Amino acid sequence: MPRQHKTIPELELSLFVRVMWEHCGVTSEPVEGRPYSVRFVGKPYNTFVPDCPSKQVFAHQKGKTLPLMLSPHVIKAVLAKFDIEEEDFLNIINLEESQLRLEERAEAEAKPN
Repeated sequence: MPRQHKTIPELELSLFVRVMWEHCGVTSEPVEGRPYSVRFVGKPYNTFVPDCPSKQVFAHQKGKTLPLMLSPHVIKAVLAKFDIEEEDFLNIINLEESQLRLEERAEAEAKPN
């Protein structure tokens, strides 16, 4: 049986970006000159508007290792900034990872031996 996360795990930046947009409505944008950094932006999705929530984060080791990873501490800070409950986020991540495993299994079974 697949392991279900009980605490916020370290995640690939690309997965976190996708989940934040698809499930939480928080977009992201690259930070110029820092390919290892992303700024998350909430509604109204314009950082020039007062009170528009945004949070810039950095991947581990300034992106010197691939894939780019985010620590649980960084993820928790983003969740707090956008008022996303950790338990709700864990449910989303567990669902996403289960779906990825199903897709990988289907692809493996579809390949000829």
